[in-house]
Amino acid sequence: MKQETLKRPLTADRLRHLFSYDENDGALIRRCRVSSAPAGAVLGYARKDGYLHAVIDYRFYLLHRLVWLYVKGEWPTKQVDHINGIKDDNRIENLRDVSNAENNQNIYRATHISKTGLRGVFPHGSKWIAQIGVEGKTLHIGTFASTQEAHAAYCAAKQQLHIQERKHHAKIK
Repeated sequence: MKQETLKRPLTADRLRHLFSYDENDGALIRRCRVSSAPAGAVLGYARKDGYLHAVIDYRFYLLHRLVWLYVKGEWPTKQVDHINGIKDDNRIENLRDVSNAENNQNIYRATHISKTGLRGVFPHGSKWIAQIGVEGKTLHIGTFASTQEAHAAYCAAKQQLHIQERKHHAKIK
């Protein structure tokens, strides 16, 4: 392979030359044999975090970003979010180009420092507070008698905010 090819960023044309895209399952499939990978082989393998990645021209790429480039013809400008939260579902209808804040709305598990093990729920004396972060601000949802009630309120608020944000994105497009 020529040294110039390795120095240039990967383009949609080069990606389309090397691979075909299966829109049914979101896979990129090799058009020709490369090293030990035969033509027809599905590109990529899972990382420890569940995302698929691959090496093209000696550079690592996340597969969902490659699919975006392949279909849209340009690199995503922000983060590519898996709408359904399934990290290896790279069908283009499951991907969207979003900000970090929007992408964080898909986090459902509490962090490792959570005292409750529930996202958005915090102890407050003998009660439990539900709160949610929106656009860099913390919004108080309410105070509840149990962790389950607080978490249910958090989930309802999160769902409502997610719906509002999707409507906002639909208007922009």
